[in-house]
Amino acid sequence: MAGIHSGDVGLGDKNNLLIRGVGGYAYRRADGKHAQGNGL
Repeated sequence: MAGIHSGDVGLGDKNNLLIRGVGGYAYRRADGKHAQGNGL
């Protein structure tokens, strides 16, 4: 979904990850949160 997603973190094991927003850009901001030391 398009928009700003604050405090949104996650883990993945893929190289060259592409995140697309539906209807615009999707911005993920960790805002100080992390998952296993990573912000995305």
